[in-house]
Amino acid sequence: MSTTITSRYIVDLPEWRALHQPIAGALSTVIGAAGVCFAPDMRCRDYATPHVYFQNSNTMYSYNNKFDAWQVVLATGLAGTFGQGAMAVFCPTFGPMGTIAAGGTVNKVTLSTALSASVQVNQLANRGDGLGFIVRIIGNAAGSSGKIEERRVIANTSGTTPTIYFDKPLSFTPATGDRYEFISGSVLFLNTGTSATANIFRRYDLLTNSFTSLSTTGVIATIPTTHNQLIALDEQYVPCDRNPGEGFIVGASTYDITGDFSKSCLLATGSGANTITGQAASGDAGVIINQFRNYQIRIVEDTAIPTAVGQRRRITSHTAGASPVYTVATNWTVTPSTTCKFVIENDTDRIIGLFGGATATYNYFISNLGNTAATANTWDTTSWAARSVAFGAGGLSWYSFGVSPTQHSTTENTVKSSNIISFRGGSTTYDILDIAGAATGSWTNGATMLNAGNSTFDAWVGANDFYYFAYNPHTQNGEYMYTALGANSSSSNSQRHYVRFNSINGMLEKIAGPKLANGSTNGYGACAAWCSVFQDGATKVGFYNATRIMSGGTDYYQLMLTF
Repeated sequence: MSTTITSRYIVDLPEWRALHQPIAGALSTVIGAAGVCFAPDMRCRDYATPHVYFQNSNTMYSYNNKFDAWQVVLATGLAGTFGQGAMAVFCPTFGPMGTIAAGGTVNKVTLSTALSASVQVNQLANRGDGLGFIVRIIGNAAGSSGKIEERRVIANTSGTTPTIYFDKPLSFTPATGDRYEFISGSVLFLNTGTSATANIFRRYDLLTNSFTSLSTTGVIATIPTTHNQLIALDEQYVPCDRNPGEGFIVGASTYDITGDFSKSCLLATGSGANTITGQAASGDAGVIINQFRNYQIRIVEDTAIPTAVGQRRRITSHTAGASPVYTVATNWTVTPSTTCKFVIENDTDRIIGLFGGATATYNYFISNLGNTAATANTWDTTSWAARSVAFGAGGLSWYSFGVSPTQHSTTENTVKSSNIISFRGGSTTYDILDIAGAATGSWTNGATMLNAGNSTFDAWVGANDFYYFAYNPHTQNGEYMYTALGANSSSSNSQRHYVRFNSINGMLEKIAGPKLANGSTNGYGACAAWCSVFQDGATKVGFYNATRIMSGGTDYYQLMLTF
């Protein structure tokens, strides 16, 4: 994504700016404690909620990226142990969905499938920054439009089946039985302790401002007190040069052209009971064999066969080159037309769970949207291959989905947007899960960080949660993870240094840290970190937000990621 903001090395030195500090009392105590888990929404184009949600007690809190403000939200109802090893993840597509009642117009619809909790008048018109939540209208009922369009809510009635009003008219009149999907998102919290404990795994639904409990059947028996990680494979998470709803690679076709932005997509040239054929030229005509295995196809427009639109299917294999044929895991309920429009996205049903001390790769199925025959709200260890060596204290993992397939040469398939990188902890060794590498993905084990020096992700620091990390998928070609380390972790006054890790070549690089008064230290930990993005047309800038824990309290700073 191009930007109108330019910087010059040496002339424009990286500078940190102070963020507003949490209010005194319980909020500041929670944020500064070991084990706090943050869940940022990593979407761009103002699709992301402005809030970063977190918890370290039976209360959920949030930080508003736009207003630089902290607040208490509500009680979580979580059980288990709060502290080291607790985890959270934001899932943008995990929102209420269902069908639409009769009487819809281009300006409004009434829900027929009830929300999980009642909403107040106009509650859906403000998500915390004056912008309404986004709803996706899918014209897939018999005799409907065969189109998908997304709009913001500007007003709503109360109740569990409200009427919602759009900021812009749809290009079609919704039919009775058309579908709605709120892409408002949910936060999933999983505490440590015995996984069979009731309410240890809970979901917060942003749209209805409510909590529900989720199943832990099939997950690891005891959630350990290490750097466990939940990783969302969400369709809204796209490369740095794409917008939500466009997927990983696009052609010249478009859909939903009158929403917040016109979305690009691919144009099919064929279809079958369990296949879609891609473009003969441009777009996906240059894909490598199985480059997008274990991703999903989503049909985003089909005016010839409207009942086919909105279907999702996981890709089990595909051919290479011109007119690639994608084979999907289960047959289409309705076979799309040979000229339908589609996108290639993350398999939005899945969350990967990595737990310290375990070699198994856990998978949580959020819901069954047709991608597989799996049951919703279940865990397994068969969806993904196991790693050869378990990670421990100091391990951290992230999915480098921001790496663009179109910004790097993929001729030799050495630069991938399908990699999940996992540090082992206690060393400079890391492993890589390529989710497209085989039917259940494939692990590359035992890679060594380049230029690491003495910057080991050691067990003492990891066991005390004294560094956290943030991945930047928005800018810098989606390559970098940012974190802070203690140079002498045996002392509570250890001098910290800030680093970034390149997801493509494994290079660890020192970066500037916040300026300190003469004689002071850089603190001894980073209990919170996240990346945020500013975007306005062609201008797109990423930011790294991090703590600096001092003997007198916790400070928060932000670094613009221009280099």
